[in-house]
Amino acid sequence: MHITGLVLAGGHSRRMGTDKSALVLSDGRTLLARQVDLLRQAGVDEVIVSRRPGQPPIAVPAQTLIDCAPDSGPLAGIATALAAMRGELLFVIAVDMPHVSTAVVRQMISLASPGRGVVPHRGDSIECLVGVYPRELAAMAAERVAAGQLRVRDFAAIAEGMGAAMRWEIPERLVPEFRNWNTPEDVKAVG
Repeated sequence: MHITGLVLAGGHSRRMGTDKSALVLSDGRTLLARQVDLLRQAGVDEVIVSRRPGQPPIAVPAQTLIDCAPDSGPLAGIATALAAMRGELLFVIAVDMPHVSTAVVRQMISLASPGRGVVPHRGDSIECLVGVYPRELAAMAAERVAAGQLRVRDFAAIAEGMGAAMRWEIPERLVPEFRNWNTPEDVKAVG
């Protein structure tokens, strides 16, 4: 199976106060470089970075796609990548989730199959910004963006309902990997 990886890096980062993708980690890499490296180490065939119009160019070895609808959130990036990708499946990860491991990415990919992705859950909560979505969802994603129906959780739930994605309950020991960084305090808490 050909897998495309997508790093969602088009947000305004208002709560963080600076572009999250440019935050430098203790190992000297930016958050964006870390996520691109993660996807490559997990064995994806190509990596795409989703950006909004007007963002500065990226300094990582990955294709950049500009979101199909400005200021329409992560679903616009997902819709753009689903329409442009060469792979059968799209592994999506938000740039601000630096705790996700290569093992988790590989496990989720191993659960997917052609035409059927994987949506992580924590009980009733959908963790949709780390997920696997099949290319067959491209039209539905584009239609939802065009209609202003931008909640990725709703998109993921519909994908599950139509059999295009399976529910994966995150094991309790892996829950910390799904934390994201929204504010400077989130970064400091890792310390």
